[in-house]
Amino acid sequence: MRPIISRSLFVQFTAMGFVLACTLIHILFFANFLTALAAIWYLATCVLQSFPICFTCDHILADCEKLSMAIFHSNWIGADHRYTSALRHFMHNAQQPIRFMGGGVLPICQATYSQMVKMAFSLITFINQMNIFDLD
Repeated sequence: MRPIISRSLFVQFTAMGFVLACTLIHILFFANFLTALAAIWYLATCVLQSFPICFTCDHILADCEKLSMAIFHSNWIGADHRYTSALRHFMHNAQQPIRFMGGGVLPICQATYSQMVKMAFSLITFINQMNIFDLD
């Protein structure tokens, strides 16, 4: 299941960057007021589509970091052997960080999400400076 999710999230991030850049090009160079308004609405829905998975992955990472401390501070002193061996097992596995990767390339987190949005705006600035769509 993990490789399928990894690939699909990589494709989603790549498509999001491409869609953001193309939509911003359309808004800045070709759109009138009504089409720009519709494009901004589309842009917002595209951005909000990828945000929940990044937000959830960040919260899972934070919860996993807190798990080993919660296990350590539990009432394990004087507990029976089965309980302490299970705690040791969980504590050992909780020390290895969980990393969600998209396509094995992009970490799935809010930092990557904001980098994708920044990349689209950087591409627009680059195109604007090169005067590619100079309509005069």
